[in-house]
Amino acid sequence: MKNMPDIVNADIEQYCHEITQPESPLLRELVADTWENMSGPQMMTGRVPAKLLRMLIQLMGAKYVLELGTYTGYSALTIAEALPEDGHVISCDVNPMCKSFSRYYFEQSPHGYKIDLRIAPAFETIMTLPENHFDLVFLDADKANYLKYYEATLSKLVRGGLLVIDNALWYGEVLVPRSKHAIGVHELNAHLTADERVENVLLTIRDGMHLVRKK
Repeated sequence: MKNMPDIVNADIEQYCHEITQPESPLLRELVADTWENMSGPQMMTGRVPAKLLRMLIQLMGAKYVLELGTYTGYSALTIAEALPEDGHVISCDVNPMCKSFSRYYFEQSPHGYKIDLRIAPAFETIMTLPENHFDLVFLDADKANYLKYYEATLSKLVRGGLLVIDNALWYGEVLVPRSKHAIGVHELNAHLTADERVENVLLTIRDGMHLVRKK
């Protein structure tokens, strides 16, 4: 797994990180634990995109969120902290290690009860979910299947709901996509530009965040 790219000037990126208010103490502990004990710690959503995700949830008044890609639970716990008391996030991953690691932090948090962690192929979980139910979907799963995930989850979003796609620039490789990951990300980006069911904006935050609103 690569390190995060310098899509934005590294000094500017660091400045934005330092100016953005820090996470909760529990999330900071989770970050430190992930970097010390887990492989691929750069897969965590960074502070700036996580804060953006948190703010979007709060601005929307979102209650129901679907997350594809849990890893160590940083983004799931960020989402849970942003949701109201009766909010709910379903977080999907296929790695059993994610369950044992993230579960510890979910249980330490007063917001952990809002998180429903599903360790199973995401498509299996998606098939069981109701239509027009989720206010927001956060997509951060395997990049080669991004377009398939999009098509599978769009009907699960309410009208006016938001899809937030992480790693939407994939280390800058979307400019000349060769790997299956870069090709998968670029295919979805290009598809969204022409999809009249949604409106979109692609942001150069960290490794790219694509915001997509269902019409």
